Amino acid sequence: MVVTASMNPVFVWLAANAVAVLAENLRDPAGAAFCARAEESSPLPQPCAIDPYVGSHVIYEDDFTRVWNFTLLPGEMTSMHRHDYDYTFLAVVPTRLAVWGSTGDYLFSFDAKGSLSFSVNGAYLEPSADTKLPWQVPRIHVARNVGKDVYRELLFESKVTTNRTHEHVQAAKKALGLRATEL
Repeated sequence: MVVTASMNPVFVWLAANAVAVLAENLRDPAGAAFCARAEESSPLPQPCAIDPYVGSHVIYEDDFTRVWNFTLLPGEMTSMHRHDYDYTFLAVVPTRLAVWGSTGDYLFSFDAKGSLSFSVNGAYLEPSADTKLPWQVPRIHVARNVGKDVYRELLFESKVTTNRTHEHVQAAKKALGLRATEL
């Protein structure tokens, strides 16, 4: 990972130090709802409850950012979860993931590697402007590790930028006394 001055300082510090500061309600990995496993390309065998667990558990949270540890063993599935914040993920140990939508239909598989950023836009997640994907990513989905390796990811949610324009974010920074490169 290349660290630049324009990166969120919380993101940089956490990526470098893997801090374990626990959030109030999402710190227990056992809190995620169960979702029945499906084979890649097949629909889910039954409906899944939707929860806010976008990762395995929260490792840091403040008023601006929530950071998740996200680990999936080979064959393991996430819960059916909903993304409420814009986010960036960094695949620390990449693998192949399969994704199903809220109706249980298989959507796509992809190699989860590197870093990707998404913004919440209605029922979908829009990738950052410099990223083009061959499929739409629904805001509510479940994923399964269909690769051979354990998948490890850090997921950084932004509580500040979600559903806000660039002008809103700049005004918030100014009100907080931050320079444009901070936050």
